[in-house]
Amino acid sequence: MSGPTIVWFRKDLRCDDNPALAHALQSGGPVLPLFIWSPEDEQPWSPGAASRWWLHHALHDLNSQLEQLGLTLYVRSGGAEGVLRNIVDSTKAEAVCWNRRYEASIIARDTRIKEGLRKRGIEVRSFNGSLLFEPWTVNSGTGGSYKVYTPFRKNVEQRELPSPVALPNQHVQRVPGTLSSEVPGTIESLGLLPEKSWDAGFYQFWEPKRNHAISRLKAFLSSGVKHYHERRDLPSEDGTTRLSPYLHWGQLGPREVMAQLQSAEPSDGRDHLAREILWREFGYHVLYHYPHTTHQPLQSKFRSFPWHKDEEILQAWQRGRTGYPHR
Repeated sequence: MSGPTIVWFRKDLRCDDNPALAHALQSGGPVLPLFIWSPEDEQPWSPGAASRWWLHHALHDLNSQLEQLGLTLYVRSGGAEGVLRNIVDSTKAEAVCWNRRYEASIIARDTRIKEGLRKRGIEVRSFNGSLLFEPWTVNSGTGGSYKVYTPFRKNVEQRELPSPVALPNQHVQRVPGTLSSEVPGTIESLGLLPEKSWDAGFYQFWEPKRNHAISRLKAFLSSGVKHYHERRDLPSEDGTTRLSPYLHWGQLGPREVMAQLQSAEPSDGRDHLAREILWREFGYHVLYHYPHTTHQPLQSKFRSFPWHKDEEILQAWQRGRTGYPHR
């Protein structure tokens, strides 16, 4: 009996339009879905408390999606490199696949993991599950990378948009007990929820599930998108998509959003929303090509910008108590 393919979920917490999962299922062998909670690998940008709250519920939702395919999500905590090595050994896995990320430190970690596994004879594949176009595939006329959004957008708008990735329609194999001494583990054991119930208000406004993201997108495209360009900056209006956290954790992919946009009624708002998705692409483009921008300005001339540093003013702005009313 062949060993399983491990699908390492990261910020791609969905089954549909998930190229790593599609590849694993296409192989025809047993599939082991895995999520590793490794905040130490994310330093200094490990998820904050609100993001961890979302992740807790998104993982439960992902497990529900996987159960519909006949699979179970395995969860572990600890450094990803060591955890993956142990899971590969205990399951006798023959392959590992994941969808790429673009932060410099994560790229370096993933490269180490990939090289280490391949030296042991493990097949390793990575895929694009987060973007329309990989950052290294969008180049300026001189062959370099972009630093300005508008020429980047014009370049991308001339391209054919990729379609969402479909899962293969075939029997799915779980990892047999004879291959693995591993047990799935519990999402609760990751300790993602706050100890004090300061999150009570979240439940009134957010449902961190993929089907809610799909419903919100469709409803917005049928009614709110035509006014998006006018209302998106007005806090008193329900004028935004509210899809950002779903895109952040990969419960919804940009290919899916753009596919739905193409079928929506033409309007200025629809075009503006499409450009916002491309603005997200540009952000990843800059992050990949200029990794110093996580802590320094893109243009070096702004490093000496005379910022006014006042902790009280900063906190007033953060808490919406500047004295300036919202419209």
